[in-house]
Amino acid sequence: MAFSLESSDGSQAPIPIDGMIGLGRAVDNQVRFPESDAIVSNHHASLYLKEGRVFLKDLSSANGTWIGEARVTETELREGQEFSLGRKGPRFRLAHGKASRPQPLGTIQLGDATAEYVRSLGSVQGTLGGWTSFDAARQKKILFWFQRRNRKQKRLTVVLGIFLALFAGLSLWLFLQVRDLRAQVALHKTLVDQLVPGMDIAKRHETVLRIRAAEMELAGMRSKLKDYAVKGIYSNPLAVKLHLAAETFGEKGFVLPDAFVEAATRHYQDLMSAYGKRKLAEALARKHGYQDLILKQLVAAHLPPALIYLAMHESRFDAKITSPRGARGLWQLMPGLAGEFDLAVPENWRGLPPAADPRCRPSDATKAGVGYLTKLFAQYHDPFLAMAAYNSGEPQLNSALRRLKAAPELPGDTVSVDEAAIVDAAVSRVPDARLRSDYWYLQRMNLLPEETMQYVPKIVATMVAAEEIGG
Repeated sequence: MAFSLESSDGSQAPIPIDGMIGLGRAVDNQVRFPESDAIVSNHHASLYLKEGRVFLKDLSSANGTWIGEARVTETELREGQEFSLGRKGPRFRLAHGKASRPQPLGTIQLGDATAEYVRSLGSVQGTLGGWTSFDAARQKKILFWFQRRNRKQKRLTVVLGIFLALFAGLSLWLFLQVRDLRAQVALHKTLVDQLVPGMDIAKRHETVLRIRAAEMELAGMRSKLKDYAVKGIYSNPLAVKLHLAAETFGEKGFVLPDAFVEAATRHYQDLMSAYGKRKLAEALARKHGYQDLILKQLVAAHLPPALIYLAMHESRFDAKITSPRGARGLWQLMPGLAGEFDLAVPENWRGLPPAADPRCRPSDATKAGVGYLTKLFAQYHDPFLAMAAYNSGEPQLNSALRRLKAAPELPGDTVSVDEAAIVDAAVSRVPDARLRSDYWYLQRMNLLPEETMQYVPKIVATMVAAEEIGG
């Protein structure tokens, strides 16, 4: 007598029962279920023939084998009787007679991706609904593909989880850093607002010292937040460009004062006017003839290459230009200063052709100009003070520094507890003497000559404007 196994909903082709067949998720079952079917165990149940009768045996499955509302361990099945793997799992019934299709050796439930792969194999033995039967070789091939696909999906899930965790951690870190930056910017602005015209020099010194301390803290945040920290300090996009340009001269512990930004902005606007652009373009055209010479000597002297824009501001790269005061050449050297660097300027140089004046020879003038800057950098240990001294001369700058020697120390009894903690945290790492010989300290203390106050902003603005039009 022949029997076959059919799914109760007709979704599976009839499977002949010849000897014993296993039902479960494991590969060696004749009726195999997908790994995603959590109700069915690896070896859930078996059907076997004994003396012309069919018996159903549960193989210690997790969810049991059920006939109606009764869980069974081993029982005889009658024709047409239904059973299920798990109380709400796949349902089957015992049918009488041979299966009309060739005997399948295994089954797999097809998802969309698996079905596409199966169709590419061809030669399906039996298909009905979402179930397909194969010979043993094809079954193993499909199962291997299905397991490999699942492993890839699991790896992708793990990688995605790690990425999301890292992204969340980075976002939290950035949020905290930006929060601290905004708080420090707010503190800096509050301190700057306390500077008012006519302040007593001792009170101004106290306030400026706090401002410089806050700027040192902002410089520390810059190392973590890169250029974003600069963008968080200024509301004016041009101020950001000016700040980044100023940093190329070799220092980062500052915030550009409003007076500096205003002076640089005015000069930048002049340079970007129709007349200014024409003159700037002429200067940039001449720059190509001297750029290699100047940069080579600056690098050899271990000076910032950005100082080429100091020469550009001084002379617009006109090797023969002469100022009303008597400065001449690419670096606008006065006769006495040129003599200190082995350039013998004739006493009657005004009545002689430019060729007779060594300041008009680009190579000699650059050697002297770079030599003077080297001396100033070594003397002041501050790129902006060195540039200021190049403009005003050392005597005027030294006079401003001497005035500071008489300024009182920071009065501790006038500082609140909270403010003292902020100041101490930053200033304790930088000696007061270092701050007092700092360009930004002198600039905020209004101790520099007015022309010098305008000079450094003009060089920085020249650099920004030149780079914007391709120089």
